[in-house]
Amino acid sequence: MKYKSFFDDTLFIALISNFKASSWLRLNASLIQIHDQEDVDLKARPAKGDDFLRKSWDSFKFSNPELYQYTGQKAVITFIVNMDGGLSEIKLAESFDTETDKIIVKGFKKMGVKWLPAEKSKVLVRAGISLTLDL
Repeated sequence: MKYKSFFDDTLFIALISNFKASSWLRLNASLIQIHDQEDVDLKARPAKGDDFLRKSWDSFKFSNPELYQYTGQKAVITFIVNMDGGLSEIKLAESFDTETDKIIVKGFKKMGVKWLPAEKSKVLVRAGISLTLDL
């Protein structure tokens, strides 16, 4: 018998025979809670490392002349790394202008950098990230 549970736009199906009630409740609580990077045992991180992330961003920004006028400035982008390594709620902490914001967020999404989720007490958890990008 399958039960469906919706949390944060994600569908989770669990076979009740495989879960104890307390495990199920802990799993559901971890799906909702977003941890700070300082509150976890193992931080969320790019799967191929920080250098790959930086090189991917540099490649994107150099191919977008719309961003040249902001050279030397920094953009702070915030997002959540989910337990599956996917990203959600990607947005800029401070806005430049509507079009530039869209370009930066869209570019960050299209970079295709895979993330490893954070862990707390050997359990995968969602983590909020704030990342400074050079423009």
